[in-house]
Amino acid sequence: MSASWGQVLIAARPVVAAGGAAAMFALVLATASAGRQGLTPLKVTLCGIALSSFAAALTSAQLILDDQTLATIRLWLAGDLSGQSYAALRAALPVFLVGLGLACAIAGRLNAMALGDGVASSLGVDLVRTRRIGFAAAGLLCGTAVSLAGPIGFVGLVVPHVVRACITRDLRLLLPLSAILGACLLLVADLAARSLLAPRELATGAVTALVGVPVFLALTARSR
Repeated sequence: MSASWGQVLIAARPVVAAGGAAAMFALVLATASAGRQGLTPLKVTLCGIALSSFAAALTSAQLILDDQTLATIRLWLAGDLSGQSYAALRAALPVFLVGLGLACAIAGRLNAMALGDGVASSLGVDLVRTRRIGFAAAGLLCGTAVSLAGPIGFVGLVVPHVVRACITRDLRLLLPLSAILGACLLLVADLAARSLLAPRELATGAVTALVGVPVFLALTARSR
């Protein structure tokens, strides 16, 4: 009985994580849309930071109140690939494929939106529908990845910028290339985390942060 419940929890984890990510996206957008100015990038950023801090506070409270949860989730919070099973990967794969399919399906419309809302509208792009699909895709992909590996940072920030700067700006190519190169970067980071201080291991998220922070700062400085 316990084994079957464990399998159910493994199968449900990516779906629950994706749903939670989508709900948080929706809450950020709803909050940022309030007021006279409506939805602006600055308001989205500020609301995202505020709600992220609120969610982190709830997580911290849960960990303080439950030592068993703290012991279980401590490594996951650092971002790590160790201890993953094929059962978890199989459970996450359908959710990932749906998110990737949605992202690739709107890539052409996102190219038009990159030129500005006015240009995109004149080209026949449904801005509201495209944004909703984009947020759904982001929620599915982010939720699935985080449910498996934890909050490993800077892969999603650095890799797309590098691909955009060095290879292509066409989102129809940029999205799949970012997924492939991001996976390669994560694999290299995981190998480094396991070998740099062997026999002790670092968290994969620590290695990606050590590499990602200077690269991201360099890309930011270059774009000014």
